[in-house]
Amino acid sequence: MPMKTKHTAQSAFLNLSILTGLAVFFAGLLLALLATATPRTSMRMRTRNLDAHVHAAAPVATPTATPCPSGGSWTERAPYPISISGAAGAAQGGNIYTFGGLSAGTPTTAAYKYTPATDSWNAIAPLPAARYWFSAVSDGTYVYLLGGVNQGGIPTATLWRYDPATNTYDTSLSPYTIPTYWHAAAYLNGKIYRIAGRGIMGTDFHVEVYTIATNSWSMAGNFPGADKMLMATALGGYVYAGGGDGPPCYRYDPVTDTWTFIASLPVIRSLAASDAYNGRWVLAGGDVGFAISNSVIAYDPATNTWTSLPDMLQANDQLVGATVGQAFHVLGGSTDNEQFIQSPCATPSVTPTPTATPTCTPSRSWLERAPYPIAVSGNAVVSVGGDVYSFGGIANNTAIANAYKYTPATNSWIPIASLPAPRGWFSAASDGTYIYLLGGVDQNFTTTATLWRYDPVSNTYNTSLPSYTIPTYFHASVYLNGKIYRVGGRDAGAADYHVEVYNIGTNTWSMAANYPFANYSLMAAALDGYIYAGGGSNFPEKTYRYDPNTDAWDDSAIADLPAYRSAAASGVYNGRWILAGGDVNFGISSSVMAWDPASNTWSNLPNMVQARDNLGGATVGQSFYAVAGNSGPGPPTNDNQQYTETRCGTPTPTPTSTVTPTATPTPTATARPVPAPRSRPTPAPRP
Repeated sequence: MPMKTKHTAQSAFLNLSILTGLAVFFAGLLLALLATATPRTSMRMRTRNLDAHVHAAAPVATPTATPCPSGGSWTERAPYPISISGAAGAAQGGNIYTFGGLSAGTPTTAAYKYTPATDSWNAIAPLPAARYWFSAVSDGTYVYLLGGVNQGGIPTATLWRYDPATNTYDTSLSPYTIPTYWHAAAYLNGKIYRIAGRGIMGTDFHVEVYTIATNSWSMAGNFPGADKMLMATALGGYVYAGGGDGPPCYRYDPVTDTWTFIASLPVIRSLAASDAYNGRWVLAGGDVGFAISNSVIAYDPATNTWTSLPDMLQANDQLVGATVGQAFHVLGGSTDNEQFIQSPCATPSVTPTPTATPTCTPSRSWLERAPYPIAVSGNAVVSVGGDVYSFGGIANNTAIANAYKYTPATNSWIPIASLPAPRGWFSAASDGTYIYLLGGVDQNFTTTATLWRYDPVSNTYNTSLPSYTIPTYFHASVYLNGKIYRVGGRDAGAADYHVEVYNIGTNTWSMAANYPFANYSLMAAALDGYIYAGGGSNFPEKTYRYDPNTDAWDDSAIADLPAYRSAAASGVYNGRWILAGGDVNFGISSSVMAWDPASNTWSNLPNMVQARDNLGGATVGQSFYAVAGNSGPGPPTNDNQQYTETRCGTPTPTPTSTVTPTATPTPTATARPVPAPRSRPTPAPRP
């Protein structure tokens, strides 16, 4: 493979400034003054921001993983339609969407959709204007495109929203404050995070947050250091970011608005493909030790360690990374399109590192938190934006309309707008922005098929959404990739086996493949691109995995439950499917189980404080909550039980002067850091 010449951003800019002259200079200078005129932005750039909230975890033992018997493999797929680098891309609805970039050194507006199921590319509507070195994230309904460099070589702060259903762009969204390129971006719980990057005045350390529901931007805790060409992903309720100008990596907690050190990269890496895959943060290719690489590494939050994965087939940087189902895809850097698939590994054996003293004992415990305001069961529970929301339920033998919000940070409940009408034995799912409430029984115990949407920002309900076809209660529901799935349940006469799918983008319902048998009081969760469902009234030990790409349920993909279980609290916690309480072997239980997709095994977790069934479950940050439910035997309760795991990890790395980037000086008029198109970027010199 012939060597490709690299040019630095600085030399490219000097060539551009000679050609464009004083007009471009003064336009850029004006942009610089506007972009930095904010109380949170310093006119001098810093490599370490003293105002950033950075915390170090206590030193603990290092888990040692047993080697995986199957390391996974890479395969070449249908090539990218054009040679491209510096594009933006994101996965949504079983497809990967890519936008813009540099093709043969020229900025492009070209955009494409790749469908892994058919291994095919299709052109989609071009960008409103050329962009490169920018980013893309998806909320499951739309794809959002942030900043980057335009046709004239000027950094931008635009926010565009692409709608896959209509193949159109909305360019009216509010821009962010500081124009950047080579930033990182991540979507989490209804918000989009723009992290650091390179701006007109130098390398940036700011983190800007876009709240989708309010179409507004705000500042979050600053990234711990000015950084560019870094990578990021959202995983387990946190945002992880790092690499770029140095090997340090960090975890952002949106509840506390703080950044915490995690294990640093083994070797400095930038401009890599990045996404969450199999419960880990995967970085593929990029510039490793300042050279284009095909190496791949993965960060495991459970052990706070980086491990090597098999190398890609080609070495590339300026890549797009995206996960669809059980495959991680790396696109661009040339015409490359590589797919990585890793078979599940055995559960790692964990032994303390001999040098780590004292030995860490992982903590797993339940405790009662502020009680629910009323005694209820059959309520619908879900989390959004760091809060737990609970709606309706059965109290005093009738459905009610009461609704409440619980804030874990303050351990407090407050009432919110009541439901439009009483509902019990129904379900809730969230797309990260809104909460969708499905079916259930009304105050007369009449079964319904309503779909209501609650807006946490305006505290209002939209009751005009279309109803689904078969009225049900005791069903399960989950959100996945822009769609909400209603699974099984009980209708007016008997158990149901249908699966109905609501497409948020088109506001329509359709039928998916039937559940393997009629079932109600079952549980479900979305995890790693699949839907898992099981337990319930019929064959209460059976579990299945639904693949939205093939529209098929698979019995062999997930181990059956160790015991009969129904009407349990259900959710995803620390990369596993957790089931708490419910009816176990036909008796109300306090037992808790978790299924690990990596090992395909169920394991026991500590029992809840109280035995409950017909309760709701939701995860916020590092805690899982089981709310209300029936006692055994007895009336409904107002329990609010919190489960938290404190895992062992490696001692917190201490940054040293050998890996801390030097300060980026404020550029003079003759060296404004606005890039020109080039075939590949070379990272700026670092210590």
